[in-house]
Amino acid sequence: MINVSTLPLTVKLMLNYPFLLCLDNGDETEETTVYLQSNEALKVRVQFDPSYKEEDWICRSHTSQLTVTYKEHPHIDYVNLMGEVVFPNLKFEDKDIDFGCILNDTEMSKYVTVTNTSRLTVNYEWYFNIRKQPKFLPVTEAEVDNAIVDNLAVDSNIQAETAK
Repeated sequence: MINVSTLPLTVKLMLNYPFLLCLDNGDETEETTVYLQSNEALKVRVQFDPSYKEEDWICRSHTSQLTVTYKEHPHIDYVNLMGEVVFPNLKFEDKDIDFGCILNDTEMSKYVTVTNTSRLTVNYEWYFNIRKQPKFLPVTEAEVDNAIVDNLAVDSNIQAETAK
């Protein structure tokens, strides 16, 4: 930005989040006022925060405007801003794949179309998330009898204590 007039200008810069003005001291703000001498130039750095809406991980563009007003006269300038967030997104033809009942020692295959909906080239690695089943150890008849006796002993102790 250059003050091309022969008079000094007080310039107010305003924009909306997720765009931010980066000041020389490292601060980020949505609004600032600067004073420019005649023919003085100022570099204005605008930053876009791509994490402004990260809960859904969907690709999107965000547009806004940098508004420039002047204390010394009523003219208003606008600078169009556009920020784009691109994630590697896949779209699956089906959300569920139901194999139904499959006989032992047989195989079944189903095909699913997966589409890369982003502009990014992506490489994915697939694996099956297999949950481990709890293992039950064989229990002898004597262990079952001991467990029953232990439970009866605990129950009789509880009853005796509550009777006191």
